[in-house]
Amino acid sequence: MRKATSIASFRFLPCPICKTQTDTKVLNETILIRYPLFCAKCRQETLVDVVKMKMVLSDNEEIPVSDKIDSCNNCPAPEDHPILLS
Repeated sequence: MRKATSIASFRFLPCPICKTQTDTKVLNETILIRYPLFCAKCRQETLVDVVKMKMVLSDNEEIPVSDKIDSCNNCPAPEDHPILLS
């Protein structure tokens, strides 16, 4: 039988439009590129990149997010993403 592992550090992603918490949970190891983040409250879908608990819009615009998840300044395309390269 497989042993359950505890999730040490996770966050729920905030909506980049209305700033409310979405149902999407990310771990420290989670990498999302061009992920369609849907917000049930404002009924909007936004493409985001998430790496090492940092979230940015996929179309290179900075997202104002909570202090729990930092934003990346002037993010290039995913293949040149500075977070992915570090």
